[in-house]
Amino acid sequence: MSKKLMVLWFLVIFVMCFSLLVIHYNTLDKDLLKIEKEVKVASKKYFKDRDMLPSLNETSIVFIDNLIKEEYIKESEKIEKYCIDSIKVNNKLFIYVYEVVRDCDEVLKEAE
Repeated sequence: MSKKLMVLWFLVIFVMCFSLLVIHYNTLDKDLLKIEKEVKVASKKYFKDRDMLPSLNETSIVFIDNLIKEEYIKESEKIEKYCIDSIKVNNKLFIYVYEVVRDCDEVLKEAE
């Protein structure tokens, strides 16, 4: 196989992979990603301020109503739109993993 043909195949594969990445990025819900990031940052501050970070292999949960009541985050219609219910933090080998828990009928229908 000649070098020109190998370079051509490389370019074709590269363009296809790049196109898939662009298509995937354009289909993401940017509002959801933004609100999830804001909620995660607020919950990190909430857990650190209250010294409630879980021990190794344990889980702690904070509900969005508590974050709003304690003024860590402002009440928003986007929170209700995306059915954000709570934030769960897991301690996995001293790395805290924050997960946004969404709970509503539409979310359950999307998962099926």
